[in-house]
Amino acid sequence: MPGGVANYYQAIKPHLSAHADYFEIGAEAHEGGLWTRIRRLIGDFLSFRRLVASGQYQLVHLNPSLLPASTLRDGLFLLIAKAYGIPVLVFFRGWDPDFALRIRRYFPGPFRIVFRRADSLIVLAEEFKQQLGDLGIHSPIYIETTVVEDSVFLPANEASPAVKTADSCYSILYLSRLVKGKGLELVIEAFAGLQEACPTWRLLIAGDGAAASSARALVNERRISNVEFLGHVGGEAKRQAYKRSHIFCFPTFYGEGMPNAVLEAMGHGLPVVTRPVGGLADFFEDGRMGHISAAGDPATFTQLLQDLAENDDKRGEMGAYNRRYAQGRFAAARVAKRLIDVYASLL
Repeated sequence: MPGGVANYYQAIKPHLSAHADYFEIGAEAHEGGLWTRIRRLIGDFLSFRRLVASGQYQLVHLNPSLLPASTLRDGLFLLIAKAYGIPVLVFFRGWDPDFALRIRRYFPGPFRIVFRRADSLIVLAEEFKQQLGDLGIHSPIYIETTVVEDSVFLPANEASPAVKTADSCYSILYLSRLVKGKGLELVIEAFAGLQEACPTWRLLIAGDGAAASSARALVNERRISNVEFLGHVGGEAKRQAYKRSHIFCFPTFYGEGMPNAVLEAMGHGLPVVTRPVGGLADFFEDGRMGHISAAGDPATFTQLLQDLAENDDKRGEMGAYNRRYAQGRFAAARVAKRLIDVYASLL
């Protein structure tokens, strides 16, 4: 299914060896009932066992999120691979703080028994590395990032955040799966507060999901103007959403590893307004890349947006810096090279 893991491996695939094969597991779009999911899961385990038993692979790389189902499922894949003596790298993509707390309180032993068998691990934040150490995981742990596709850095995609669009309107972009906890309602409320000071600004909401209908209802109920729902965007449509925009706002509360949309926005030369979740807390420079705040009230984010909305020069400087930073740190070729170096160290 579409998401951060799929985007990551699509972006780095051209930079990996031809000997790196992808084995797709997990839920499928429009999957049926419980028994269908159980049969699919059993089929995944059996297919994986046949692959590792074939002797053609020297390394298994797993991509769980620290969520109940994913941790259990990928823990079993880890045990299968180790039963055949194959080195395993575990890359924790997402990190649910509540589930991490439950593990520390109730299941530290089982978690440690399974995941200390990983030969190396990757996480997306220093905080996650420390928590794994506290749980007794002492294998080498690397801190990595997610990725921005190479195409974002082509000259044609260079943004100019300080320059008005053709219709003399500025736009704030929110792009994500529209689900609870991703800060969508907070963005809408903050934008409503911004409209009095900046009435010509627009809010673009890109994405789809369970929270879409309630977000539309909130906009209608509050009679908030200049809000445009773009629906799911991908490929050229997503690039155009970034190019139409001048600020990227993503005040998520979700159990993020490192929100890929934030990195993409930086690659497109946009200043960012966000919260210090996951790996963002490790690198984001407040006042230079945009604004980052642990607050959860709309008034705070209205003020942060207004600070950028009223200053073309500031947005331009931040956007240019973000693009340079993203190209140096998050470009697919650089991320793939660092991943290959981890493989080499493990082997």
